[in-house]
Amino acid sequence: MRQDFPSVFRAMGGHYEPFDRPTVADPPYRIRVVLDTLKDARAAMAAVTDLYEREELVQLLELMLTEARRMPWEPSPF
Repeated sequence: MRQDFPSVFRAMGGHYEPFDRPTVADPPYRIRVVLDTLKDARAAMAAVTDLYEREELVQLLELMLTEARRMPWEPSPF
């Protein structure tokens, strides 16, 4: 409320700090960070030529996929 409707927030008795930052990044920002990081990891992985190191990375990626699929999901309220 404070972030989206500051005048209403103040009218309801809240106080407004002009330099307040949201405590949680908005979803579009978070997904961009994740996608950019994954793209960087993909590019870096192309430079790995050692078979054992590459297998270690593949195992980590498979673990991450398993964890990602198990994470609870809640639809956005927007």
